[in-house]
Amino acid sequence: MCRTKTSSRVNLAVAATIAFFAGTQIGQAQAPAAQPPRGTIVLPDSHIGARVAPILLLTRQDVQTDLRLTPAQTAGAQQMANVLHERAATLRGRSGNDVMKAQDEILRDGKRWVTENLAEEQKSRLVQLDLQWEGPSALLSRPIIKDSLRLEDTQITGLSKAIAQRNTKRNGGPAIAADEVVLFNTMVGMLSKPQIQAYRAMLGPIAPFQTAIHPMRGEAVLR
Repeated sequence: MCRTKTSSRVNLAVAATIAFFAGTQIGQAQAPAAQPPRGTIVLPDSHIGARVAPILLLTRQDVQTDLRLTPAQTAGAQQMANVLHERAATLRGRSGNDVMKAQDEILRDGKRWVTENLAEEQKSRLVQLDLQWEGPSALLSRPIIKDSLRLEDTQITGLSKAIAQRNTKRNGGPAIAADEVVLFNTMVGMLSKPQIQAYRAMLGPIAPFQTAIHPMRGEAVLR
């Protein structure tokens, strides 16, 4: 069966999430006063602009605050992220159908925890934070957004090129603030005013991500 470009982008996004879960290094999100306990996985600033599993966003203190998670929810999300990290680590360097199935189960279990443990208002807001974290790439990696905005072929081609250039500069490394801002502004320049308004409505209030990398911080162009 032939794979479409969209499905390829989705598969890459899934692979990126699994790669993070399976990573040997545990990131730190906001440089808190105290180091997190050993073995605690925290989604770092350097992954902004990449699609990640929502359960990973819940490991960030700024997201926990925005969603007003209870102590029990915070602890539960952290525990689940740690468990998924341990499970993914066992798949490192392996391949085959069994591994793919195990990867799918990891992502599914993360989604299930979010569905079963967050209130409806929290889940809706998490969707908005998830879109803001991924940024412009979400317009192509998520068909529902691409269709809702009614992106034209020229916009899809131009945005695909801009994202590819950003990814080439990143080359598997951390996000660079200047590159994220360039990509963000390139996206804005490609969208019509109605598309910008529709996209802005999907995002909700600007996320309080505690990172200088976040390109939407202080931006008035989408307001």
